[in-house]
Amino acid sequence: MSKSLKSTVAAILIVFVITSCGLFAPKQSFSVGGEVTGLLDGNSLVLQLNGNEQLTINENGTFLFPTQVSLGAEYSVIVVTQPAGQTCTLSGAIGVMPAGPVSDVLAEVATNTYSVSGTLSGLPASESLVLQLNGANDLTLT
Repeated sequence: MSKSLKSTVAAILIVFVITSCGLFAPKQSFSVGGEVTGLLDGNSLVLQLNGNEQLTINENGTFLFPTQVSLGAEYSVIVVTQPAGQTCTLSGAIGVMPAGPVSDVLAEVATNTYSVSGTLSGLPASESLVLQLNGANDLTLT
């Protein structure tokens, strides 16, 4: 075998080994998304992917970040802005990018509730007082 032929065969083998090992293979990346539930009409929340891209969500349903995450890289979704009068909690929001899109990030939004209380003083023993909360839920105090 001539020296020139040996060099050509060696070069072909090197290219074959490099491409077989994936050194020049394009890096795969996939989308991150999920679903929002419980968001009240007129409210919005802001989610953030990996500390960079923010996504404003104005209604219940599915969402998808435009930016994709590389296979094997970590992803993290956080709530940047809570909806007014509501609290959003996330599940499935942190992980390592699998070989396919992530579509199971769940953003569950709940309406905040507050207690109403107080102190009654100066009511004569023979009297009673009826209180209502929002026109209902009568509470009789004696």
